[in-house]
Amino acid sequence: MDCVSPHVATPKQGAYRLDWLPPWSSERVRVIAWTCYCRDTIYELCYASSRAFIRRTTTQTRTEVHETYPLALHEAGAIWVSLITGQML
Repeated sequence: MDCVSPHVATPKQGAYRLDWLPPWSSERVRVIAWTCYCRDTIYELCYASSRAFIRRTTTQTRTEVHETYPLALHEAGAIWVSLITGQML
């Protein structure tokens, strides 16, 4: 089966490290974009309560979910592109 969603690129040297926090949103979340589910770590660009954030779910030994700070959609979108291209991790 071929992957149809993007994969996160290998982080480039000097990549900015995002601050990952415990999940903050208990409201309904709309997932706008996501990475392929074939990897142990999945990223989702999410929108809730007029704010956007990136959710990271790892399933290596047990499922762990972390999220970035809530941001304006255009700011979260820029971080999403940087994450996908290896500029952030």
